Amino acid sequence: MASSNPPQELLPAAAAAGGGGLVGGVLDDINIEETEKQLQKEKDDLVKKLVRVDAAIQLLQGLKRRKVQAESAAHCSAHRVKVEQPDGQAGLLAELQKLRPDLAQVLKKKKAPTSIYFSEKTIDDATGVILAKLLANSSTMQSLCLSRNQLGSEAGKAFAEALKTNKTLTSLSIDNNPIGNEAGVAIAEALKTNTTLVDLSIYQNQLGKEAGMAMAEALKTNKTLKFLALLNNDLGDEAGKAIVEALMTNTTLCKLTLNKCKLGPGTGMALAEALKVNTTLKDLLLRFNRIGDEAGKAIAEALKTNTTLEELGLAFNSLGDEVGSALVEALKVNKSLKMLLLDGNNFDCSSTISLLKEAKAKGKKNFGLSMEFIGEGDYMFCE
Repeated sequence: MASSNPPQELLPAAAAAGGGGLVGGVLDDINIEETEKQLQKEKDDLVKKLVRVDAAIQLLQGLKRRKVQAESAAHCSAHRVKVEQPDGQAGLLAELQKLRPDLAQVLKKKKAPTSIYFSEKTIDDATGVILAKLLANSSTMQSLCLSRNQLGSEAGKAFAEALKTNKTLTSLSIDNNPIGNEAGVAIAEALKTNTTLVDLSIYQNQLGKEAGMAMAEALKTNKTLKFLALLNNDLGDEAGKAIVEALMTNTTLCKLTLNKCKLGPGTGMALAEALKVNTTLKDLLLRFNRIGDEAGKAIAEALKTNTTLEELGLAFNSLGDEVGSALVEALKVNKSLKMLLLDGNNFDCSSTISLLKEAKAKGKKNFGLSMEFIGEGDYMFCE
């Protein structure tokens, strides 16, 4: 029968060293109760440690199971994406064939098209995404028009991605589609790195201030865009101001259209400053905004030194007779302006009409002036 005495290494040092003996199996010089408490405490500590170790093991096993499940789900997801969104032109054309066989037929021609006009084809967002992916992979497409369809945010963002990789497209028209502000920002970001697009029509696309501000930043670095149409978007005066300020450093843009963009005096004043230094812009349209008299007079003053602007549209901008008089003085010295659109303003003074006629008569060859006056009807003078 095994002894019930505790092992020597667990007894106090004095007893373990032979300082006492065993009487009837009982330690004669040891405090049994104290020793029992000490051993019990050590036992409890060991139990607690075992519990912690067991919990740690269970946690690690749980993490291992989750990792296996995640890897399995990722594998399934990757397989599913590959099935739903096939890579390559052939796979994308197959998807397009299911959605719009009429469009797929055009793109399946033996000779890859360089120009496509899909305006007013009721193209929806999903179809637009596929077309954008086809554009991203295309090495022949130069011009694409998708005006007046039903493209939404996803299609807009997909075209932004396409502009980052495509190296052949020079003209893109996606106007009159509700792509929204987020997609507008994405397209502007893509213009920072795109090096081939020359003409972009992105008007009446439900763009707002954020898209306008992003476009302003893009114009500071883009070196290829020459024609930009942003009309009929709610950009606002702050974004408009940022866009025209970008003209102070942009050296490639030739035509900018900002009609009906809710622009105000801030945009007008900034434009006056930009026209003093910009040497590439030829056409600028700001119709149906409210830049006001002070900005109008500042623009007129800038025209005295600007030597490149050929067409300026300031129709319906709440301009009064003082602006008209200032423009007269500008026309006397400006040598480049060929068309000035001023209809729908507050030029109700007959003397202003006479002054503008006189300015035109003084050597302004091939000059067109469009004006509409209260009670006067329409005036168009061309030489």
